Amino acid sequence: MKLLFLDTETTGLGVNDRIIQISYSFDEKIFTEFINPGIEIPPDSSCIHGITYEDIKSAPFFKDSKSYTFLQNINDFVVVGHNIQFDLEMLYKEGIKASKYIDTLQITRHFYPELKQYKLQYLRYYFPLKTKETIIPHSSEGDVIVLKLLFNKLYEKNQNIEKLIELSKTPALMKYIPFGKYKGLEFQEVLKKDKRYFAWMERTFGDKNMIYTISYLKTKFS
Repeated sequence: MKLLFLDTETTGLGVNDRIIQISYSFDEKIFTEFINPGIEIPPDSSCIHGITYEDIKSAPFFKDSKSYTFLQNINDFVVVGHNIQFDLEMLYKEGIKASKYIDTLQITRHFYPELKQYKLQYLRYYFPLKTKETIIPHSSEGDVIVLKLLFNKLYEKNQNIEKLIELSKTPALMKYIPFGKYKGLEFQEVLKKDKRYFAWMERTFGDKNMIYTISYLKTKFS
């Protein structure tokens, strides 16, 4: 199977936000393109990726871009990304729908459940993932470089692409609570001393890994 490593930068995280930069790689080449989203980029997004509307106002709209033309053939590839569901949702808004994907964030959760966080740049330094290429964090091109290194690290543990596709869709057990007053503590520890907080998390958050973890621990310790 051919792999397409992909990352996007966007105007934000909401339903009305759009792509402003896209990078993808196959056959050891990386292609990067700026996109005019047709809407303003808020400062709280620019302070992360460093892109302002002035930087991209002369860039093509997505449907006029080279990326749009190329990605018409996206189903010739297995798309690889970190938290790839977000990127695929952004592409879907532009009329691009991928059928097969590998999520390195979800795979890392399965293979390394002991980690306290799974952000791409954290994993870059945790493993570490070394390259001679210059990496600009939170640029789509820099993230694709790190993404490929991370995938290679994960692929060493399981070289079955179909299995990696399956695991990308499968909930993983979480060891540590990622937010709130118990941030950094183990789920199992909190369940024993504060069942009401557990119940609140279960009602409030729709994260599939969290729901799976809570259900598993409740069954195990009931």
